[in-house]
Amino acid sequence: MSDKGKKSDTMLDKIRNTIWVRARLRKLPVVRDWIFKRNINSIKSNYPAELKNSEVFRRERELLALTSLKAVQRTEGKNVLFINNSIPRCGIHQYGVNVAEILMKSKKFNFMYAECDFFNEIERQVLLLKPDIIIVNIVTLEEFAQMLSGLRRFRDAILIALHHEPAFISNVIKIMDIFDAHLIADPTMRKENPYSLIGLPRLIPSYDTNKNLSSEVVIGSFGFAGRHKGFEKLIRVVQEEFDAAVIRINMPANDYGGGGKSTYAINYAKELSAIVKKKNIRLEISTEFLTHEGILEFLSANTLNAFLYDDLGYRGVSSVIDYALAVRRPICITKSAMFRHIYDTEPSICLEETTLQEVIKNGIKPLEKFYEIWSEDAFLSRFEQILEEVLEKKNSKNLTCKNYASASLKIKRRNLSLAS
Repeated sequence: MSDKGKKSDTMLDKIRNTIWVRARLRKLPVVRDWIFKRNINSIKSNYPAELKNSEVFRRERELLALTSLKAVQRTEGKNVLFINNSIPRCGIHQYGVNVAEILMKSKKFNFMYAECDFFNEIERQVLLLKPDIIIVNIVTLEEFAQMLSGLRRFRDAILIALHHEPAFISNVIKIMDIFDAHLIADPTMRKENPYSLIGLPRLIPSYDTNKNLSSEVVIGSFGFAGRHKGFEKLIRVVQEEFDAAVIRINMPANDYGGGGKSTYAINYAKELSAIVKKKNIRLEISTEFLTHEGILEFLSANTLNAFLYDDLGYRGVSSVIDYALAVRRPICITKSAMFRHIYDTEPSICLEETTLQEVIKNGIKPLEKFYEIWSEDAFLSRFEQILEEVLEKKNSKNLTCKNYASASLKIKRRNLSLAS
């Protein structure tokens, strides 16, 4: 072999070794935690100006203020700490805020709210608030892993994980025993399942729908910018079915899917604009991160809200439907697994089986059954019921352990007396 060939092989070996070493290092807890903290801090340092608007964090501030008040004015009942992440441009964070707002209304439990990205923040909140139950709204595998070792210290409290991605759960099955219960934001989850997950109903936010619609046909959609969201498909379908219409899309950047900058969303918006060919089809795209109320206002102004996602397999249930149901406008979807909780409607709202015009014509009749079963009251009632069942199971387990220990002690004493 020539000297040139040997040098080439040596370089390849060095590259392979470097990749192998880096992969091994990333699995070390210290390195993994450092990478996670670096990523979170990078996201926060790159927040755009719109996230510095105090209105964006208004609901979170109110929840934290109410928690501070509850910490001083202790009431009877079990204290429950709901832990959310602090990254706003994240569907799981927004879901956590929606849930916490409803749980705070409970008369059976004393719910409190905290935003923690690292274990030392959780530890500080637990020592301050002294909860009997801790619920962690799980975002990523990295978050789960870096909090895991620390959570074992709180075995006196009941630990509950709130999951969103079924695929994520299968990756951490070996370390799931730290929690006393596992919830998943998926009403389609069967009672009998491999991971003993407890399915939660969806939560439809309350909203006053008394708003007059424009005489124009307005087709809307929203979600964090991503090519699997089907925005291109929506533009093409609208042009196939209508000669004149307005297409409104709100697609801000996702902090967990491409960093805090909105460059990707802006460039993607330019690509979408180029798809419009018909003269009387008007496309309006915004990349602004809307407030909770802003999203509802945006959706309520549309004749129809359409979500034509690609099917990415068994992913978590999408929260966009919660908002779309809140404004009581017709909804059209594709048969993506992320919409499996609303497949079963009569007549169908799936684009594979109908058209946008037909969905508009049918109105909200196919959706009426969801308004009651996923209302705020229904959600709170079910959540309280689950906590009561978890408490009962935990108390029963502790009682069994105490009885076993007592029986063992009696046997030992009897054996000692016989021996003497």
